[in-house]
Formats: sequence, C-alpha cells, structure tokens
Amino acid sequence: MRPVAYLLMGAAGALLLCSPVLTDVYSRVAEAMAWFLVVGGILSFIGSIAKRWWGEFMGIPLLGSSFAVFAFISTKGTYEIAPFIAAANFSLLLSISLALMSRWHEVWLSYRLALHLAQHSAEEIYDE
Repeated sequence: MRPVAYLLMGAAGALLLCSPVLTDVYSRVAEAMAWFLVVGGILSFIGSIAKRWWGEFMGIPLLGSSFAVFAFISTKGTYEIAPFIAAANFSLLLSISLALMSRWHEVWLSYRLALHLAQHSAEEIYDE
C-alpha cells in the first residue's frame, strides 16, 4: 500500500505543476513544494518497492514538508471564504505530514541499525 501512496503523492505534485494557476494564485513556494512532492514521491516509491531504507529516508522529508507548507498555504487562501473547510483541510494536510514524519523516524532507526551492523562487520573483518 505504501508504494501506491507514494506514487499518488508524486502524481499529485506533477498535476500541480501542470496547473497554470499554481503560481498565479499561490506563489513560487507552492511550485517548489509541488516539486518536493514529485521528487519525494519518486524517491519514496523506489525505496519502498526496492525495500531499501535510503529511498524513504531521502523522500519522506520532502513529502512531509510539502504537505505542511500546503496546509498553511491553502488555509491562508480559503479561511475568509470557508473557515470550517479551511480548518478541516489544514488538519488533514498537517496530519498527513505528521504521519509521514513518524514513518521517517522508523526509517531513520533502520538506517541507524544498518550503520551499526556495517561498523561491526568491518570490525570483525579487521579483527581476523
């Protein structure tokens, strides 16, 4: 399920980049965050398909930060028109960002374990 979710996040970024309204209504920051979705989605997708920690380790911070920034950008643009929908949208996007960062912490622990095992393997080789 995770690879599909990452692929959809990357596709969402690509669709945002195709929209001429993105930079007109929001800003260049929104365009940068759309690129973060594309690159983060691709890296995380490749990492989760290959079952390697490095893809998610590099991609999830891009995804998480883009969801957090989009939470603020979209709330700013819609709060005066529809405050309850803006608040719900903010909560949803920020919760996705927090869930992604929670997953990143799990991947970071895998990275630390891999680093630890590599160091001990190297020590065993030199001890022989």
